[in-house]
Amino acid sequence: MLNFWLFRPYIYSCCDRSLFALVVGVLPNFIGTYLFGTIIGYFSSYTFLKVFLISIALPLFMEFHRNVFYGHNFDVNDIIASIISMAFVYLFLRRKYDIQANK
Repeated sequence: MLNFWLFRPYIYSCCDRSLFALVVGVLPNFIGTYLFGTIIGYFSSYTFLKVFLISIALPLFMEFHRNVFYGHNFDVNDIIASIISMAFVYLFLRRKYDIQANK
């Protein structure tokens, strides 16, 4: 929430939607989805598809919640960053899922 109320308005007001502003804007979702997906994937016996769906559901819910209750625009860049971070989760946990697939 700190990013939503403090950092994003400041970055967007001073940087005019540059690449830097885009990266800073989506970085919390990227890191949060990466950590959430890594923790769920590492400590559970779920398949990667279940981990992916659980990890993407959270940012989708947050975007819809902000859109419906607070009237903010739906930020597709956050969803894209979350999907990209899940690719990194798969690369990080690839060995675990390869071992599970071979059993």
